[in-house]
Amino acid sequence: MLDSRTEMLKTVLDLRLKELPNLLLNIKNGMKKVWKYQDDHTFLYGWCIGRLENILYKELRDSGGAMTTDDDWFIIRDLLELRRHQITKIIDDVLTD
Repeated sequence: MLDSRTEMLKTVLDLRLKELPNLLLNIKNGMKKVWKYQDDHTFLYGWCIGRLENILYKELRDSGGAMTTDDDWFIIRDLLELRRHQITKIIDDVLTD
């Protein structure tokens, strides 16, 4: 069974992943103009992971006021790694639209 902090992070991640397709559809062309990257999928994957890490870190920080530990970072990374295929599919779907 997961502890309450991990459960909370899972819930936040689920919500953010539901929003991700629309967010990417709305910003992908503008980001390409600004950043001028060559590989759409690689850039968007890195951008998504960074954004989701930041959201989860902020949620931990705001939820308890406690300092985020190395264990918390491992939990965040593990949660994102477990969703790697889902994030990749979202990006693939957005890029084929």
